Amino acid sequence: MFEKLFSPINIGPVEIKNRFVMAPTGTRMAAWDSTISQTQYNYYMARAKGGVGLIIVEATYLKDHPNRLSITHERHVQSFKRLVDNMHGLDEDVKVAIQINPSRGIEKEEDPEGPSEVPSPITGIRPRAITRQEIKWNVEGMVEAVKKARRAGFDMVQVHSTHGYLLHEFLTPLFNRRTDEYGGDLEGRMRFSLEMAQAIREEVSSDYPILYRIPASDFVEGGWTVDDAVIYAKRLEELGVNAIDVSAANYHAPFWIFQPIYMPHGCLLDQAAKIKMAVDIPIIAGGRIIEPTLAEKALKDEKADMIFLCRALLCDPEFPKKSEKGNVGDILKCIACNRCIETNIRFKRYLRCSVNPGLGREGEPIEPTKKPKRILVIGGGPAGMVAAFYAKLRGHYVILCEKKDKVGGQLLHAAKNPYKKFEMKELISYLSKRVKSLGIEVKMKMEIDEHQIDKIKPDLAIVATGALPYNPEIAGIEKDLVVHEVDVYTGYQVKDEVVVVGRGIACLDMALYLSEQGKKVSVVNTSRTLAGDVEMATRLYVLHLLNEKKVNIYSEEKAHEYIKGELQIYPSLKIREILDDGIVGIDGEGREKHIYADNVVITGFKFADKKVAGVLKSKEIEFYEIGDCVRPRKVLDAIHEGFNTALKT
Repeated sequence: MFEKLFSPINIGPVEIKNRFVMAPTGTRMAAWDSTISQTQYNYYMARAKGGVGLIIVEATYLKDHPNRLSITHERHVQSFKRLVDNMHGLDEDVKVAIQINPSRGIEKEEDPEGPSEVPSPITGIRPRAITRQEIKWNVEGMVEAVKKARRAGFDMVQVHSTHGYLLHEFLTPLFNRRTDEYGGDLEGRMRFSLEMAQAIREEVSSDYPILYRIPASDFVEGGWTVDDAVIYAKRLEELGVNAIDVSAANYHAPFWIFQPIYMPHGCLLDQAAKIKMAVDIPIIAGGRIIEPTLAEKALKDEKADMIFLCRALLCDPEFPKKSEKGNVGDILKCIACNRCIETNIRFKRYLRCSVNPGLGREGEPIEPTKKPKRILVIGGGPAGMVAAFYAKLRGHYVILCEKKDKVGGQLLHAAKNPYKKFEMKELISYLSKRVKSLGIEVKMKMEIDEHQIDKIKPDLAIVATGALPYNPEIAGIEKDLVVHEVDVYTGYQVKDEVVVVGRGIACLDMALYLSEQGKKVSVVNTSRTLAGDVEMATRLYVLHLLNEKKVNIYSEEKAHEYIKGELQIYPSLKIREILDDGIVGIDGEGREKHIYADNVVITGFKFADKKVAGVLKSKEIEFYEIGDCVRPRKVLDAIHEGFNTALKT
């Protein structure tokens, strides 16, 4: 079915069984001494068993960092050797590489460093410029690290030179303002990285593959371009590098590193294709590839030779095996919500995945129950479907009741957004298919009340009834031009000029949804932060899209540096009253402002639906509440609570 994907390919002398590559993905799962923890070991073994051809172990450093991997001491070599030997010992013929990163550069938590004293676009902290001696030390340190990696049994190594870390900072004029031989023109800016490639190749024999991960572009004016990347790739090939892994960007445009759901699938393939045309070594590429059909097409169209999967393998470690068997509908597809990025980078915790609650818990088996119960799950949203599946999997008798004629809950509304339609429909399909696969009794159009509870006679109930909209306290909120987001997503036809009032990403999503229909849209953000409930890359890209749609935004929080001068964000507006022809309010400078509108759409105001919980409590039936009926939150909370609750019933 996918002939190219499952054909072998060589990187140097090493044959890879298929074209799938597990991209190096920072997990923060490492032990305190920068060795492989048991959690991390289980995580990698699960992906090795999933059928991927090449696994590239995450960024590993030349200095020890808590919860990040290092390769400086013998203990690290032995720790890696255990992992690599056991992956090689599987009946999977998986090959294993390690990514080595000289330094996190200006994004280091301590002692940030860079080519020049150009501040970080994220923290604003000004790094110190590293010396020639430190450049030499990094090259020597990298050579020693590669030697250790080879002793640990890795089939190949990868050098990390993108994503705004030290080598990338030297490459791009956005950060490199040096006047010595390591700055200036392209040749000077590439010198550090090329000296490193040359030193590694001189140390290891020609039969040991070297990979480089490079930036296709910074996607920022005045930065690194795809034309630069073509020259860089050719020079690396001349020095004996065996494959190029094409990623992109730095933290001036983080959405090109962590592509959110709003970006197109395969968004880096066109840039990779330009690089592929210039070299004769394999090109690894990706960018929002979440299903095998696009991966196969990319190979057939000669845009890449191999396909990297990052978040797709966090969601479903068996993505390659399911693809090979043609079971594409059984793949749990990434929804690109970037919660994994948020937990890792913003909260500095190990990876979590919204749709795969088992990520980071691969060593914890699902234990069968010792006391089977009759369990009533109330609500067919993501929380309810996940709870029902795992409760049934453990051996309980489960009845799932949904008051509407479709399962999906809030995902049904999200699926109306053209940028989210595919992922949300796929997730609903996946979850409902899992429920059906176990023969769970499902009752549609059934609203649970006291009578139904008496009829079903559950031993235990899991309540997943979600949340309901409410009106904020604004004068005139009862007027006919005011509608709620749920009304719009379920068919209400708004008129030509609209003001969206609300908070969180829900507010900006509604603005996008309506602007796609050609409506003239203004947004009044009612919270202190603008879409503060999503991570930075998602938020910046949505603001970028709203700028293209010419949506006006009124917010207390200003735009990020990247979009200043592009997006019109006005001072915050405190709404005084909703009128028959729009809203009137007071802006941040005390001036009265009238915004004309045919409709006002209220978004982001919801409260937990506790009605059924109250009935169960009155009847003294044991129950758990999960998802939005606890309090309105995200799909990660819903799915994880469904999973965890099923495991403790």
